[in-house]
Amino acid sequence: MSKNMDASSPVNGSNAKPEGKPGSAAFQSKYFVRDLQAGIITGVMAVALTIGIAIMSDYPIKVGLATVAFASFIGWVNAWFRPGNYIGCPGVAAGLAPVLAMGVASFGIQNMAFIVFLTACMQAVIWKFNWQKYILKAVPNYLVEGLLAGVGLKIALKFLGFAYEIPAEQVAEGVFFNAARIQMILISAAGFALFLFLFSKFQTKQPAVPYFVIIIAGVIVSQFVSVPMLQIESVDIKLALPLPNFDGPLIWLHAIGFAAMLALI
Repeated sequence: MSKNMDASSPVNGSNAKPEGKPGSAAFQSKYFVRDLQAGIITGVMAVALTIGIAIMSDYPIKVGLATVAFASFIGWVNAWFRPGNYIGCPGVAAGLAPVLAMGVASFGIQNMAFIVFLTACMQAVIWKFNWQKYILKAVPNYLVEGLLAGVGLKIALKFLGFAYEIPAEQVAEGVFFNAARIQMILISAAGFALFLFLFSKFQTKQPAVPYFVIIIAGVIVSQFVSVPMLQIESVDIKLALPLPNFDGPLIWLHAIGFAAMLALI
């Protein structure tokens, strides 16, 4: 989801010097439009990905979206002091969705904030002493790529039902392919074909175009056609210290080991 573009390089091969210090990755006004486009498309795609990952992880969708929003705000604040990262939205990790689901089942949703906090502390120590170079040698690239490909496939399968599902009031008893379902399948197929066409045309020039066209088209179609909607569970969102609620020492050892596994992944 990152937009890998170097903001310090000259535009169109010109020899114009970037504003500020040489080689600085800080904000530069001449790249504002480009950075704005990259930021918007990254944020919009983060919503869809976060919802899919939250569904896979048995995590409340509202909590997942709040996590992305808060983490992005922290990243924006840090960018003013330590610029240089690519444009992206930190938040729920796609590759950890099955592991997060296991964590929710093992420790309960009420203790997941502490597990994530403990994992972040371990990763900070690893980054501080540059231990990741040893971890990367132990974990081959094809394993990471396979993990991400598998997670992407699971997200696609989770959302596949929305390509043919229809609201309950339109379901005809004893008939699967009724007029409403056929209409939904045709809309989904047309949207998929339109996305592939636009992606092949604009992937190198304006990669945001296909995503925004599909999103806007989906909003317009939903105003005229009854489509199934996601049900977002209402949960309380509040700022609090990630304090654990464990019963005994064995669960503590389990939690530390689980956090270490997350940190290494």
